[in-house]
Amino acid sequence: FGLVCGAATPFVVARGLGPEGKGALHLVFLLPQLVSGLGGLGLRASAVYFAGKGTDGRRLLRLLLGFGCGLSLVYLAAALLCRELLGSTVLRGLEPRWILVAAGLIPVYLLWAYLEGLLHGFQRFGVYTVLRAMSLILKLALVTVGLLVLDQGLAWAVWTYAAAAVAPMLLSLILLVRVSRTEGPRVGVRDLFGYGPAGHVGHLAQQANLRLDVFLINPIVGTAAVGVYSVAVQLAELVWQVPNAVSTVLLPRVAASGEREADALTRAVSRHTVFISLIAVTALGLGAVPAVKLLGEGFEAAPMALWLLLPGVVALSVSKILTKYLAGRGKPILNSYASMVALAVNLPALVLLVPRDGINGASLATSLAYLVQTLVVLLFFLRESKGGVASALVLRRSDLALYREFLGRILRRGGSRA
Repeated sequence: FGLVCGAATPFVVARGLGPEGKGALHLVFLLPQLVSGLGGLGLRASAVYFAGKGTDGRRLLRLLLGFGCGLSLVYLAAALLCRELLGSTVLRGLEPRWILVAAGLIPVYLLWAYLEGLLHGFQRFGVYTVLRAMSLILKLALVTVGLLVLDQGLAWAVWTYAAAAVAPMLLSLILLVRVSRTEGPRVGVRDLFGYGPAGHVGHLAQQANLRLDVFLINPIVGTAAVGVYSVAVQLAELVWQVPNAVSTVLLPRVAASGEREADALTRAVSRHTVFISLIAVTALGLGAVPAVKLLGEGFEAAPMALWLLLPGVVALSVSKILTKYLAGRGKPILNSYASMVALAVNLPALVLLVPRDGINGASLATSLAYLVQTLVVLLFFLRESKGGVASALVLRRSDLALYREFLGRILRRGGSRA
């Protein structure tokens, strides 16, 4: 479901707004997403870890809300004070009102990140899935009606995306207030900051690896190029639907499991992730040109940017799994090292390639950084776990039997209905 909505919504937006409008919309929401990720201080990871450990949930919620509100005010004030600087650099091309909207959404995204962390840690995966689905449905329905039926413009898309973020954040808060309990050990401020920030340096580097390309493309190549590039990126990141969903479940499971069980589970999940990601990448690569043609004029450069991203996207799918193992075993600092190495590759590559090759240069640099990060994470995983490379990356015969059995069930159901 997330794959369908995640693919359809950018297409509708691109079709309705064109490259310039698509780029502007992407920039409006990139700012709060990036600030919430960079400025979260690793407390989202702390929420997952300590909630998964069975600590006092009510106290954990109060601490996170307190820090979230305080940090939000600081970042909101900083964004408002620097809005002219932002408008002349990384957000060049955006109208002042959209820069204000972007700043106002910072608290929404920061609090939503913390609350999602608690849902993950408490293993409320059904609730998390429903809220995410609600957000995706709301976004897709409103942009389709507004842009394709009512012929609205950028303002409609901005407020639609904002509503799709505010609604699940508020519902998450209401639910957690009701279900959080006071049983379990009490977690303190020192506990939160003793775990999360250790891996947050890596998270900073990871967020830079994921988003720095867009901030360089905008002032160098222009907002329309951001719109084209964002189509390629959003299509490529559809591959991450499976590893993102699985890693959400994996981290609290690893934190609550013994070493042998966590090791076996992570290796099995990693093998299946590689297999599914390769299938998804093949489908995306083959369908890129006909899919982009549906968007109309101006997006012809998107397929090449997509193809250059795909090798790194497959690699990072593995990293998304293995990093959760390292974090769940209490060693998030190792993930930080991997992200910093990747950033050390990504930044100079972007500076060299974007002015020369535009969005293709950004894709190449980003893909290279993803490959480097995954290699470093894999080396750490092999050092911390028991087993070789093949058991983490290559499907076994027993794994293939599961797919044959699954396919057989589907065929039998189809035959019985016929």
